Amino acid sequence: MTAPPPDDAFVDRVMGEVARHERRLPLVVAALAISAVVLAVPALVALRARPALDAALALTVAGLGQLVSATADNPVFWAGAAATLAWLGWLASRALRGGP
Repeated sequence: MTAPPPDDAFVDRVMGEVARHERRLPLVVAALAISAVVLAVPALVALRARPALDAALALTVAGLGQLVSATADNPVFWAGAAATLAWLGWLASRALRGGP
């Protein structure tokens, strides 16, 4: 009886691996399908809630604009800004002189 050529062992091993991957294929496909659904649900919710998100963003921008304009018109804000700049200038001059 003759021994099979050495290539037959390699072919058997490769075919065994192919069979193993074929057995795992349904699980891989199911996992990919579940992942697609899990990733699609938040996108669908965001698309369905888009008008509400746009309204919230518009209100936020309008509120920030009102806050900036109300702050800029306030003389107390400008006095505080001037005091802060004076204090920072004083700290910078002390740091440049090397004093404690």
